[in-house]
Amino acid sequence: MTLRQQAGLRIRALRKARGMTQADLALRIDMSVQMVQQIERGATAPGFDTIDALSRALAAPPALMFPATRPEKTPSAKDETVSAITARAAGLTQEDAETLLALAAHLGGRGRRR
Repeated sequence: MTLRQQAGLRIRALRKARGMTQADLALRIDMSVQMVQQIERGATAPGFDTIDALSRALAAPPALMFPATRPEKTPSAKDETVSAITARAAGLTQEDAETLLALAAHLGGRGRRR
């Protein structure tokens, strides 16, 4: 999976986490729905101005739109779920974020590996 595709997945997850449609996002960033679709599919890479507009429209720092590292493997369903969780967590209060972290620690300590 390319960096464009990974960024597209993260942008889609952020949009969905905010309850926005592609049309809503397109309107907020002054682009066509088709362009939003291309960005989310990873068919096109957004430029700096578009990343800035996406950041404002999605109320998320640009860094959340990109993976910390570039994995060479195809993301699994778990990878996509983790991206969606990360996107939703960005909008949590500090208290809720700490609760989520405690829940993740609890689940991770159960000895189950998926």
